[in-house]
Amino acid sequence: MPSPVVVPVAEEIAKEQEYLFHGDPARLESAEWARAACTDARPEAFFPITVHDVASRTEAVAYCARCVIQTQCLTTALADPSLVGIWGGTDEVDRARMRGRRRAG
Repeated sequence: MPSPVVVPVAEEIAKEQEYLFHGDPARLESAEWARAACTDARPEAFFPITVHDVASRTEAVAYCARCVIQTQCLTTALADPSLVGIWGGTDEVDRARMRGRRRAG
């Protein structure tokens, strides 16, 4: 039985950022993002398992409501349809609707 390949954490994170953020992870590493209200939140709250996970969504949106960079966060998520989870107080469905209204309007 072959031994499992162990990939360094930093390398795995870089691969995931490449996939999620189209090769530009630096845009989420600026000092401004450190001011986000969610920096001390449970990450699971921002990635509800289903659209019916109201408790997680409510928790995440509460962080977003008091966040000083909520607008920047939402703008980032609207610009990158590959982002999943709660960003700027919206989920993927909310953002898809917002993008559709922008195109229609």
